[in-house]
Amino acid sequence: MARAWLLLLFVCASARAVPLPDEDDPKLARGEGEVPQVSQPAGWRTHPVPRAKLAYRFLQQAGLEGGKLDFHGLAFEYYPSSRIFRLGLAAEFGVGRSELGAGNPYSAWFFTTGVAAGVQYPWRLTPFIEARFAAGLEGGTFMGQSAVSWVYVGGIEAGVELYVASRFYFTASIGWLHPVFSGIDVEFVRKNPMLDPQRKEFANDTVTVKIGLGI
Repeated sequence: MARAWLLLLFVCASARAVPLPDEDDPKLARGEGEVPQVSQPAGWRTHPVPRAKLAYRFLQQAGLEGGKLDFHGLAFEYYPSSRIFRLGLAAEFGVGRSELGAGNPYSAWFFTTGVAAGVQYPWRLTPFIEARFAAGLEGGTFMGQSAVSWVYVGGIEAGVELYVASRFYFTASIGWLHPVFSGIDVEFVRKNPMLDPQRKEFANDTVTVKIGLGI
């Protein structure tokens, strides 16, 4: 009988000496109240968004003698606010070429600064649409007479930003712009070549195309 009791005590002591799996293996141990972490796939909330871009722009303005004046410009844009809604600052410089003559008969140029505000959906192919307004200076020379005056442009653009590597993306857009500027009155200059040139206001609607690279 005494041997039976000794055997029972030995079995109980041995059972208490064996640690539970959770107490022995740190891989299996879980803190009290701990919630397992589940990785989430990358989505629009974590995708890179446009911050800056350098692009070529084409647009047309009303010609001083009728027709159109083609402008080829270089645009730099910076977006201090960019998520679903985006707000950007822009600066552009362009030179003009007339449809009525070879080269640049008016030595036309413009420089503008402005803002762009719109919406986008951040993704590898990021579509966007934005309204734009810019103002600045425009100048030209005709028959030895030079003039520099104001210009302003308003419009809307839509396009895409395609991410090709990390934060680097290719951008392309098309839109409508309404440039208004004060230019030389060519008819007056022809009739009065010895007098100071007079100006008049020119305005037109134009399709604009822009392509470039950004980060």
